[in-house]
Amino acid sequence: MWGWCTLRRDFRLFKLNRMVALRTGEPFKKRTAPPPDFSQKNIYPSLYQVKAIIQPQFRWRLVDEFGPESFVQQPDGSLLFTHGFADKNAIICWLVSFGKDAELIEPAELRQDILAFAEAIQQNYSQT
Repeated sequence: MWGWCTLRRDFRLFKLNRMVALRTGEPFKKRTAPPPDFSQKNIYPSLYQVKAIIQPQFRWRLVDEFGPESFVQQPDGSLLFTHGFADKNAIICWLVSFGKDAELIEPAELRQDILAFAEAIQQNYSQT
C-alpha cells in the first residue's frame, strides 16, 4: 500500500501482511499522493556489481530472473553473468542456490563470505 508515514513524514510503500495489531487511533487526513517510483534502480539500487560464471543448464533461470541481456555465452558454453545487486546477503544466497554450478568472479572480496557461508552449513551437517 502506498501511503503517508506519520513516523517518517513522507510517502512510503507498506506491505499489508506486515501490519499486525493495527489501530487507527486518530482519523487520517486524506492527501493527494504523488505516484511512487517503482523503478528497479530506486527499489533495489545496485550497490554491488556482480560477475559470475554460471553453467549453461541455468540459462533459462537467468533469462527468467534477470533477462537475456544479463549474461554472455562463453566459448566453453558457460554463461558470464553480470548484474547489480542491492545487498551482500542477496548475492550470497542467490549464488549458493546454484550449488557448484556458479562461481563468483566479482566482487572478489565476497568470495571469502561465500566460503564462510558454505563452511557454516557444512558445520551444521557434519555434527552427528
